[in-house]
Amino acid sequence: MKKQRFTAQTSYRGLQEAIEALLQDSEDDECTLAIIPPDPSALTDEEEGADEDMAACTIPQDVPGTIEVSREDNGSEDSMHSDSDDEPLASKKRRLDATRQSSSILNPIWRKCTPSYSLTLQSSTEVSDKKSAIREELEGLNPVQIFEKMMDNDIIDMIISNSKLYANQNNRHEFQLDFTDVKKFFGILILSGYHKLPREPMYWSLDDDIGVELVSKAMSRRRFRDIKRNLHLVDNDAAATSNDKMFKIRPLVDKLMQKFLQWGVFHDRISIDESMVKYYGHHPAKQFIRGKPVRFGYKNWVAASSTGYCYSFDFYCGKSQSPTSDPLGSRVVKT
Repeated sequence: MKKQRFTAQTSYRGLQEAIEALLQDSEDDECTLAIIPPDPSALTDEEEGADEDMAACTIPQDVPGTIEVSREDNGSEDSMHSDSDDEPLASKKRRLDATRQSSSILNPIWRKCTPSYSLTLQSSTEVSDKKSAIREELEGLNPVQIFEKMMDNDIIDMIISNSKLYANQNNRHEFQLDFTDVKKFFGILILSGYHKLPREPMYWSLDDDIGVELVSKAMSRRRFRDIKRNLHLVDNDAAATSNDKMFKIRPLVDKLMQKFLQWGVFHDRISIDESMVKYYGHHPAKQFIRGKPVRFGYKNWVAASSTGYCYSFDFYCGKSQSPTSDPLGSRVVKT
């Protein structure tokens, strides 16, 4: 980098010399012209006039201050290092390493290599055989029986034991729960998902145009609220030793994961992406994602088939604290 300065304090000669220097340069180097303001204490010839003479209007013939012409010499190798001759070796090494790193990021080198898999890939014949076996097992079952393949007695027993434990911990020893009440409770929740009313008590309303007779005959409103008040999936006393933000539902998540994979993987096209569960309450794992159809809620990483069957999912609870060199996308796929 070559720099020349032309002072223009007394006349237009400074600007003229700068322009002549640019025109006489026959090389193809890039040039930069910068106007440096004068020192605040210096007076130029245009500033020496009387302040009360407001009628005079003179056009300055030059720019006060200093004009600097910088010429980038790309062809000379010595000029690239002339400014850094006095630079310490340690700082020069850091600067060169940063330059190499940035150039490697901008210009990655791609290589073809054979991928390695921890599991053997299934052939299309194996996938079709698994589908046929599942079809034979589930053929003839009604929707309730297929639902019970996922929410089986093992999960319901876990809900009953933890709900009774929570009620006893809060001195509600009269609370009792059985398999029938749990199934009715979940049935009402599923029904309220697509038959929506403004308020929960309206499902037990006596008005013909509001009340849902199917709900009122299955369970009383007082019994529904009693189950909802004591419903628990885990022992609260164990929360002190856990750092999991989803501690309250982690046992249910683990059991559902086992149920989803009970038939193995019977698709050959798997997609891994995020899925939002709508939630407007207060929770440390709740996310806000601008521009999404569901902006508030829990973000899940989901591995699903092309037809929508969920094989695995995991709640996003914030940035991972464990040290790892893998980026987020790689960690999600491996997990």
